[in-house]
Amino acid sequence: MQEFVLLEDVEDSIRAFGKFISSPHVVNDINLLRKGIVVMSSLDKSQVRGIWKPAYYMVMAEVYRNCVRLSSKGFINYDNNDIILHIQYLRKALFHCQEYPDLKNILLINLGHAFSDIKRFSEAIKCWEQVLLNRQHSSEAIIATVLCNIGSCVSDMTPLLPNKFLIARFVSIGKKCLEDALTCKSINKSLELTLRTALSRLVDRERFLLKDNNISISAINYGEMKSDFAFWSRDNVLFLNPLSDISVEPESFADIIDLSFLKEDKYKFLISGYDELKQQYVFSRKMLHESVNENNDMKSKASFRLAYSVLDKLAGLINHYFGLGYNNEVLSYNKIWFTKKSNKKQVAEKLSKTDNPYMIALYWISRDVFLEGEESSDPEAADIAKCRNYIEHRFVEVVKENVFEENYSNSQLLIGRGTLYEKCLKLHCIIRNAMLYFYMAVKWQSLKEDTNIHRTA
Repeated sequence: MQEFVLLEDVEDSIRAFGKFISSPHVVNDINLLRKGIVVMSSLDKSQVRGIWKPAYYMVMAEVYRNCVRLSSKGFINYDNNDIILHIQYLRKALFHCQEYPDLKNILLINLGHAFSDIKRFSEAIKCWEQVLLNRQHSSEAIIATVLCNIGSCVSDMTPLLPNKFLIARFVSIGKKCLEDALTCKSINKSLELTLRTALSRLVDRERFLLKDNNISISAINYGEMKSDFAFWSRDNVLFLNPLSDISVEPESFADIIDLSFLKEDKYKFLISGYDELKQQYVFSRKMLHESVNENNDMKSKASFRLAYSVLDKLAGLINHYFGLGYNNEVLSYNKIWFTKKSNKKQVAEKLSKTDNPYMIALYWISRDVFLEGEESSDPEAADIAKCRNYIEHRFVEVVKENVFEENYSNSQLLIGRGTLYEKCLKLHCIIRNAMLYFYMAVKWQSLKEDTNIHRTA
């Protein structure tokens, strides 16, 4: 099979590359795929117009997904930059397809799959929910697939939820998604079988829950449920509550996750540390909301600084619980994953050997926050670390204009008020998901250890 070569017309090149990477002779040949990437990366993107702009990023995302699929560990991998680039190109394609709602839905489905593959279930569900909001632009078969994805995700998360009421709600919502999917037209036999199997599992779980007469919501404190702050937190999916990902019902208006299920004395520090991080995150979130209403730039910067420190403190809890053995004085969320050998970053051995799926999610979140000189999987988050460094160590001037510029030999950052808010909001979304995945990682580990104890007893 010949290697890919660019054609004279850029649109013809994009179309030809899509066929090239999906052909039987290339799709399983990683060498040809990588050579194709080099060639396609040299395409003059300034000549790409209209729908061909998202199409270019789409085929690039697909070729990187093929490379991930052919790697030894696939998506369950801590150091494969193909994963970053697959997600990055999907996000770039989404950015350029606002005028093409049917294509946007396809990209959201693919991005949801990519997040699900690295166990970032909250973000996967968010993508698929957006498809359902614009379902008129997709076929019934596609909608059935999306509903199946959400139902399966919900089913996978239920054992990790903090109380029986929440489990019951998740089971009910998951069951409804799967039932709705079965009513869609033109679904194939394979998908129908998957749907019926998943639905049967949830029905059995629901029967078990209905035997328990003690399911109650009395332990949940809904606080300022009717306040503007609560609705803003809900609309931006900022509550520390898995239900916020799939529902806007009143029960989602609360920060409910904690580590109180850990009963042994050795976990006292972990429980109290996590509670402190919750309080710090909620306070920072409140400060951000107030800064918008008051046009208070100092509050915006203070919220950013306080929120960012949650990530570094979370690194300390990860180090403590999973016994990574790092010096707590030098920990940061972006560096905890690596050890240095021969002047080259390598993923820590303990981390690479763990089978905890939510550690994968926590790791790849760290690659959203830009590390200087390295790829970010989220272009929108690429300047978060830079913004934090200026706020913490240098100078920041907030202006009305929409700018993000470094001035005075990089001693000052000139940033628009709206841009600062967007960066700070993005940071809070990242932190919310990281805290949720850490809770799930600990809960998953705890359930695994309990199972092992019962097996050996």
